[in-house]
Amino acid sequence: FPSHDMLGVDVTNMDNFSPWDWEFRVNNKLIGIGEYRRRFNDFDKYPDFQFSKSKFDIMRGKGAFQNIMAFMFVEFDDGFYYFTIKGNPPTQIMQRNGEMRTEEVAVIPKESFKDVKELKNELCYL
Repeated sequence: FPSHDMLGVDVTNMDNFSPWDWEFRVNNKLIGIGEYRRRFNDFDKYPDFQFSKSKFDIMRGKGAFQNIMAFMFVEFDDGFYYFTIKGNPPTQIMQRNGEMRTEEVAVIPKESFKDVKELKNELCYL
C-alpha cells in the first residue's frame, strides 16, 4: 500500500504468513516494518485504537532486536495514519462481537497517530 513515491524508501509486501505486512529498506538495508489495518469509520469516531497485544509485542520485539522502526498503519474512511510501535501502552481485555473468546489488546490513543505524509520525513533520518 505505501509506495516508494509516498515514503521515499523501498517497500516489500510480505506474504500472508508474515507477522507484518511490509518491510522498508534503503540501499537494501532493513530500516523498518509495518502492519496495516482498515477501519470503516472516521478517524475521530473513537478516542483510541485497539489491536492485539501479542501483535504489538512481536513487532516491538522485532524492532528492538534488529534496531529498526516498527509502525502500524491504519486507513480510516477519512484518512491514512500511522503510529510508531514502541513502549508499553495500556491494555484491556476485549471480546469481539458475536464471539466467546477474549483477547488482550493494546490501547493506542488517537493523539499518537500522525498523517502518513509525515512518515517520509521520519524515515529520511534512519
